[in-house]
Amino acid sequence: GKRGRKPAKLDVRMKLERSQQSARECRARKKLRYQYLEELVASREKAIIILKKELEMVIYCYY
Repeated sequence: GKRGRKPAKLDVRMKLERSQQSARECRARKKLRYQYLEELVASREKAIIILKKELEMVIYCYY
C-alpha cells in the first residue's frame, strides 16, 4: 500500500479550488481562441471580396 497521511478536508478543498481555477482559465483561453478565429474568418472574407472585385475588373478590362 501507499505510505503517508490521508488527505485532510483542507487538501480536498484546495484541490477543488485549483480545479475550479483551472476550469476558469480553460474557459478564458477557449473564449480568446474563438474570438481570434472569428476575427481571422472576417478578415479572410474581406480579402475574398476584394479579390473578387479585382478579378471582375480584370475580366471586364480584358473583354
